[in-house]
Amino acid sequence: MTNGFGQCHIARMGVNRTVAGPRVGETPVEGLLTGADLAAGQDRPHSTRAPYGPWRRWGSPPKRAATSATVGQTHVGKCDALVHAVARSRERVEAGVTAFVKAPAGRWLWRYHRGSDHPVCRLLLLPHAGGSASYFYRFSQLLAGDIDVLTVQYPGRMERYAEPLVCDIEELARQLSTALLEHELTDLPLALFGHSMGCLVGYEAASFLAEKGHPARWLFASSCRAPGTVHGKAAVRTTDDAIVADLRRLGGTDVSVLDDPGMRELFLPVLRSDSRAVELYGERPRAPLNVPVTAIHGVDDPWVDRRAAQAWSAVTSGPFELRDFLGGHFYFSQAEHQATVADLVRSRLLGMPSPS
Repeated sequence: MTNGFGQCHIARMGVNRTVAGPRVGETPVEGLLTGADLAAGQDRPHSTRAPYGPWRRWGSPPKRAATSATVGQTHVGKCDALVHAVARSRERVEAGVTAFVKAPAGRWLWRYHRGSDHPVCRLLLLPHAGGSASYFYRFSQLLAGDIDVLTVQYPGRMERYAEPLVCDIEELARQLSTALLEHELTDLPLALFGHSMGCLVGYEAASFLAEKGHPARWLFASSCRAPGTVHGKAAVRTTDDAIVADLRRLGGTDVSVLDDPGMRELFLPVLRSDSRAVELYGERPRAPLNVPVTAIHGVDDPWVDRRAAQAWSAVTSGPFELRDFLGGHFYFSQAEHQATVADLVRSRLLGMPSPS
């Protein structure tokens, strides 16, 4: 199954379709619960504006996903562990772990870290299939400063959970680009960094903006086949078993989460929609972009081979470079790789030599 799947971060994507996040345009605090945290009953700072837990805003916690997890000698349900963790995280928020920072463009964009009052350029971070804006929290932290870093939140997840999912790459890009133009966010040189499916959305957004007279400053494509190598299909393999099989193959997801029917019910709708978007994506004929492109490739990626990553050179008449990293489709989740990629992005956007 050819798909730009992302890691399944339950609290970042699936559970947060029920768990309250920050109000639209505000950022969560550092760190979100991962599948491993749920299994261990641990907590990290979590965004919530509702006093003592998320359920006050959205109602009662889901009755599903009650599969139990052993925490030391304590036997608790996963949902109970999540409620307990979020409630405890509230105390850390009130203790001043971080502040909420308003972001422009309302539903679409979050600014996790305030940078310079006079940034040199703006960078959009576009998550993978099944992912949400919070995937890029640490990466945003590494880059904020002279770069105004905004993370994209697709419809149908986290605080946008009630909105219809969009299973069309071009439509996602059009809506995002329209929000950028309406909120005058093209006033600075604009770069786009996508991971997996986010690369395709970023490429289409860059094309849309170029047609409107706002060419991108740079396009970074991480762990994704080039548009010319992703062919739309009449028949889409989006069965739940096929989706879960791909998640296992790509790695990065807690196996216990994949094996839990309740948890699967929470995250599969988003992955099913995103899977369809990538499966049906077919690049329409257009002139190459006139923008530098950097493709980034995990050498052990089972979905993207080096030839498919190199093919990003065909989407631009400008400079191109391909950078290889040890690891698979989610090489980017490793902290040391994120730091290296952040240095690469910063060097490209802040005036150091372009690739030849």
